[in-house]
Amino acid sequence: MSNNALRLRTVLQNYGDQLVLARRVRQSKGHTALGLEAQEAEPSDTARAAMVERVARELIENLLVAGARTPLVDEITMELEKEFDTRFFFEYPLLECDLQVYRRTDNGPVRLSEDERSMVLGKLWEITLGKVDKTML
Repeated sequence: MSNNALRLRTVLQNYGDQLVLARRVRQSKGHTALGLEAQEAEPSDTARAAMVERVARELIENLLVAGARTPLVDEITMELEKEFDTRFFFEYPLLECDLQVYRRTDNGPVRLSEDERSMVLGKLWEITLGKVDKTML
């Protein structure tokens, strides 16, 4: 019985990995369509700002959502949690395309309303942009 459970878990993990990869491919195609890849003709300040945004987006999408523990991710999450005086975690639910934000409570995780989610993600973006801009050469 445990062998079947292990196989099922492996299949679900592989499926989840494929969904994350498909989401990244879709988003990168969208960024190219917006012209974020062709920056050679732009002034250096504009090119730097676009690079800061791209790094911040990758940081949020790949490291923060994946639960990576890096000093920069720790700084960002600490500042966000200090701002809202609560602990959050981020997740891409299996069959949904949008990033979901959950508040950690004593009774378990609570999914934020759409307004709260927008407010937290806006603040997260602001904090991440600031940190990336400060640390980039």
